[in-house]
Order: sequence, then structure tokens, then C-alpha cells
Amino acid sequence: MGLHIFSRDKPLQRAVRWHSPLSGGVRGCLRWLPADDFKIYKKNIYKMTESVRIDKWLWAVRAFKTRSMASDACRSGKVTIDGQEVKPSREVKIDDGIKVVISPHFTRSLKVVQFLSNRVGAKLVATYADDVTTAEEYERFKKYNELNWERRDRGVGRPTKKERRDIERLKGEE
Repeated sequence: MGLHIFSRDKPLQRAVRWHSPLSGGVRGCLRWLPADDFKIYKKNIYKMTESVRIDKWLWAVRAFKTRSMASDACRSGKVTIDGQEVKPSREVKIDDGIKVVISPHFTRSLKVVQFLSNRVGAKLVATYADDVTTAEEYERFKKYNELNWERRDRGVGRPTKKERRDIERLKGEE
């Protein structure tokens, strides 16, 4: 991707035009900006979009480890925006309420604050997404994980097929 900088006759404005080197010609956008905004714009070309795909946004705010995992979750119906199941190509908007089913026992709720297409550090996620998951949901998930923990004596090894079936029957997972 090439980035070209043009100056207008006014010294307070600059233009940015970017194009793909594979296209063979200049394609893309030409936008005049005040000189103060130019440095910010040059760093955040991708962040100034009006919308972003849901799978890309979920990956960028670290709801999923990979973008393909986010896409798979969208396809399987685990991601909803304002109560509607979405496809990975759905565009998110500011103040959209997103629910992500992480496991059968835990659903994470997020609210879009800003658009983001590149993955950021964990400390910066709060500027792009609000976690509106209730404290009761986190507490319930924590209790489930504590109760689901199993202890096995050291050196006993893995359970046999019969022992595993007994454990499943005891837990009611059949």
C-alpha cells in the first residue's frame, strides 16, 4: 500500500492519497486535512473508518484469540447484535450491544465505543469496547469452574474407559 502526500496552496492543509501497488494505477481516496490532524491521520488510516466487520472487531478487542475463531463463532450463532444472530461480514456501529457466548455457562456482553480494525494491547481495549457483562454472570462462571474441578491422586494415571464412564454418569453429562 503506497501513501502519497500532497500540499495545497494553503500551508495549513495537506492531502493524503493511498493506493495499492498491485492495482497498476492510483486508486483510493484523496482527502484534505488540516495540518494538525495530518499526523494523527497518517498513523490511524484504518481507524478512521465508519464501520468495521464484526469478526474483525471482536478479534481486535481480544474477545477471540484469532479472527477465524471469531468468524466461526459468528457462523455458528454464538454472536448476536441487539438480539439478532449475525454473519461475520456484518458491520458494527457505535453503541451496538454485542453478546458473545464463550461457553454454555458464560455469555460476555460488549458495547462498541469506537471502531477498530487492528488488534491492540489488553490495556487499550477499554477505549474501544465497554464490557457490560454483569457481575453475577462472572460470579456464576467462577463458581461453575470451581465446582467442575476434579482431583486425581498423583501417579494414578488417566482414567480407564470404565472409570471415565462412571465419572460422566456421576456428573450427569450423558
